[in-house]
Amino acid sequence: AYTGIATHVFKGREPWTLAHSGRDADTTGEAKNYQPISYPSPDGKLTFDLLTNLQRSGTYHDDDQPAHLRIKPELMNVPENISMQVYAAPEPRFCPAG
Repeated sequence: AYTGIATHVFKGREPWTLAHSGRDADTTGEAKNYQPISYPSPDGKLTFDLLTNLQRSGTYHDDDQPAHLRIKPELMNVPENISMQVYAAPEPRFCPAG
């Protein structure tokens, strides 16, 4: 219901922010504690692939625009040595654009 109101009534410009008391990193569990989810392939009617969803969102980015999610130089080892090994690399899910 909230998503419908935010999308169709306020069009993403709702005048409030939902409170979130902690850091997402503090609630991210290790991959070994979870079962992989097997999602069905997009059907093109109710569910769509990433590029179709992105195009329909009205989001525009230049083809040569640099990535907006960046890793600090001193933490360059974290994705390969910690994130991928312990958390199954959640970074691609940080942003719907990939």
